[in-house]
Amino acid sequence: MLAVVNKLSILTTYAPIVTAVPATRDAWVSAWLAALLSALIALISYSLLLRFPGQTIFVIARQVLGPSPGRLFNVALSGLLLYFAGNAIRAFAEVFVTAMVPDTPVVTLNVMMAALALLGALGGIAVLTRLSEMVGPIMILSFLVIVGLTSPQIHVERLLPVFEYGPEPMVLQAVTPIAVFGEVGWTVFLVMPYLREPRQAKKAILAATAISGFMVSLGAALLIATMGPHLIDRELFPTLTIARAVELAEFLTRIEWIVASLWMGSMQVKIALLLYGAIGALRDALGQHKGWPIPVAVSVAAVAWAELGFEGPKDVMASFDPATALPLALLLVVVMPGLLLLVSLVRGKRLSPSGKAANHG
Repeated sequence: MLAVVNKLSILTTYAPIVTAVPATRDAWVSAWLAALLSALIALISYSLLLRFPGQTIFVIARQVLGPSPGRLFNVALSGLLLYFAGNAIRAFAEVFVTAMVPDTPVVTLNVMMAALALLGALGGIAVLTRLSEMVGPIMILSFLVIVGLTSPQIHVERLLPVFEYGPEPMVLQAVTPIAVFGEVGWTVFLVMPYLREPRQAKKAILAATAISGFMVSLGAALLIATMGPHLIDRELFPTLTIARAVELAEFLTRIEWIVASLWMGSMQVKIALLLYGAIGALRDALGQHKGWPIPVAVSVAAVAWAELGFEGPKDVMASFDPATALPLALLLVVVMPGLLLLVSLVRGKRLSPSGKAANHG
């Protein structure tokens, strides 16, 4: 459920993501393509951790690369996770300001979310898993209710014809969602060491991909069927625009606060897991596995990036541009775990029955 919640956090920004290139009616198909490729990406981390059951990626890095290179690897890993945490904190703040508290300074929301996420991160994987199990079903049910409430505004003909412009635009639209869907990769390498049955992680990856693929595809289809592919380009947060237009018997209106609340719940889980990973990687690199200095420093750095790295909501949306999002995302979920997997295969490294890394060359 952690992977599902992480990926559902893009629902309120999905349209700007897919319209990094000119929008087409096939955006809902692009979501499935991105979901499929993200499942393949996640199998890299799955294969790596299966060779080292019960070991975190931080420990694996030192075992496979050696003590000093492994620590440098963990510093780089911490920096990437911190970067994405800062992006997510600012994205949350911009959506929440737009939907609910327009007069609140963004920095206030940045600090608030970082503090809440830090508490979740310090609680560990068990706490984050339970939180996702509570938030996930509520998110899915609430989103389906919103889809039902917007049904009078849906024009199915706007989704036709399918594949109007051929496969190329559809593939291009899947590029940035691959970066976002690929988050299941870092979810796997952070959570899998704590599973009682690591081999069951493959089923979880496939289930998370299917659920989130369906939800995001449905969200994309809803946006296009209600607004049309070209109007979406003009909206920063089109899901909020649609939610504002919902009216039921003249008493249920302006339900965008529901969308913003869903965003808050999912983003808290996502940011907490990113901070958890950044803290763990830095602690391992510095050899300091207890105490408050590193968690506090990581959280402050995330807030600083969230505050100083963006000037406004357009900059936040620009961070989803393929030229920016894809290279760093692939570095995190493909290159880094792929490097460890490749080196461990070449050197014949894996976890021995005694629990120590051994050569099997």
